[in-house]
Amino acid sequence: MKKIGLVLSLALSVLFSSCDRDDVKPNEPQPEGSRVRKMEYSSNEYTTFMYNADNTINKMIFTEAGQVSNSVFTYANGKLDKIQTDDGLDYQFNYNNGKTSRVDILEDGVGKVSFNELVYYSASGYLQQVTTYSMTTNPAIFPPFFRITYDYYNDNSGNVKEAKYYFWDDNIDDFVLEKTIEFSQYDNKVNPFAQFGVVGFLMFGVNTTHNPGKMVEKDDSGVVVSTSTFAYTYNSKGLPTQAVETLVENGTTTTNTVKFTY
Repeated sequence: MKKIGLVLSLALSVLFSSCDRDDVKPNEPQPEGSRVRKMEYSSNEYTTFMYNADNTINKMIFTEAGQVSNSVFTYANGKLDKIQTDDGLDYQFNYNNGKTSRVDILEDGVGKVSFNELVYYSASGYLQQVTTYSMTTNPAIFPPFFRITYDYYNDNSGNVKEAKYYFWDDNIDDFVLEKTIEFSQYDNKVNPFAQFGVVGFLMFGVNTTHNPGKMVEKDDSGVVVSTSTFAYTYNSKGLPTQAVETLVENGTTTTNTVKFTY
């Protein structure tokens, strides 16, 4: 998806962040007309969502210039168990105390090639960090590779205030800050993907309860790299039907639009 900046800021985490933050619960019934059916970036680039009879998400279909890619969701004991994709990667979910604790990434013909470990704030239960471990040439060794940490507003909204991105540096044997993304000016409307649980954090890096009005990316020195502002159009249920991003980067301003169908 080319409009990743907009998707990130909108928390279009089609895969992770339940409203009650009790982890992946994409099987919670949603009011009629509240389930996202289509997310459209252009006439030939869009994502379609299909649901099971119990309102759990069944499939995501990505279409771009006639090329189609499917992600199929399966469940076990009322929880998301696996996501299978057309690109030969499967995502296997593991739980501890009812929360996703690890997601294994499996490649066809190879087996596990990486995994994500999730840590939560003990008080709020919000996702605190995701650490990725990636296989080396030795298939038995998975050193740390990447980490994202999350800080939230102190208003119990579940809205992310700041996400920090780190890469592992073998020279110092520790994580090094790569960039920071700050989110602000949230509306009071529902993020249409908040119902899906923790998957969005892993897919797009962040997920929130409401829709941010501003996103600022800074480099490792704190210098602003880009600024995005967002304007939303809502339906009678308060759900966004359109989001327009104005992105300022390297002195150039561009506009991206995403449309939603329910």
